[in-house]
Amino acid sequence: MSNQLIQWVLFIAPWFTLSFMKGKEVKRYIASVFLSVVLTTIVHDVGITFGFGLYRKQRIHFTK
Repeated sequence: MSNQLIQWVLFIAPWFTLSFMKGKEVKRYIASVFLSVVLTTIVHDVGITFGFGLYRKQRIHFTK
């Protein structure tokens, strides 16, 4: 199996579990979902702005 297929399954599978939950249970977690989305977006934007996660290409020659 390719890695991309596994990533899509891991992304879509949790959405199917919502159909097994009651409406009150889903409403209970909506606030934490919104908080997670906002915090993730802020961290991502700050990371892009300051260049976190940018790796410089370094070549290591193991054969020499």
